[in-house]
Amino acid sequence: MVGVVAPMLRRSPEEAHNFMFGYLAGYLAGGSLLVMIAYGVGRLLEATVPHLARIIAWAAVLVVLGVLDIVNRTPHAMRQVPQRHARNVSPGWRGVVWSFDLALLFTTRKTTSLVWAALATLVLLDPGGALWFLAVMVIVSVGQLVIGTYLDHLMTVHNIGGELLFIRLSRVVSGGVMVCLAVALTLW
Repeated sequence: MVGVVAPMLRRSPEEAHNFMFGYLAGYLAGGSLLVMIAYGVGRLLEATVPHLARIIAWAAVLVVLGVLDIVNRTPHAMRQVPQRHARNVSPGWRGVVWSFDLALLFTTRKTTSLVWAALATLVLLDPGGALWFLAVMVIVSVGQLVIGTYLDHLMTVHNIGGELLFIRLSRVVSGGVMVCLAVALTLW
């Protein structure tokens, strides 16, 4: 999103700010929908599946996600937010539509599987943490958009090769952390 908002900020600060406020509103709406579903499914599992079985399922999910990250096969949809809205929707509503789509998590590309691990933790182990999950998800997403946009606005050098290396390194580190966490908590 920074690649969309930073040029907008240079061209029209008002449009960029409208986009960012729309982004916040859309992320809250989409994230709330996701969290309500996760909370409901989590409470249902809590009532019907024994705790030990949920811990084993959670550890298995973390190991699978970790290995997928390590071998550079992070699960994600091969699409980005709808591009058809780039020109025919006002910046504020574009922010709402795009961030609602992003907040649903299942519809866009992912750099690492950490978000899937967090969602699995929420559903399988702690559905009561749904409100915290939403708060962190919104704060991190909107925060990175605002900070990234203003940093991009200040910097003029872009290093695509460095980004690809960073993404690969992020996947290896996140995968290793998830596998280690699953093994450590299962043995504990």
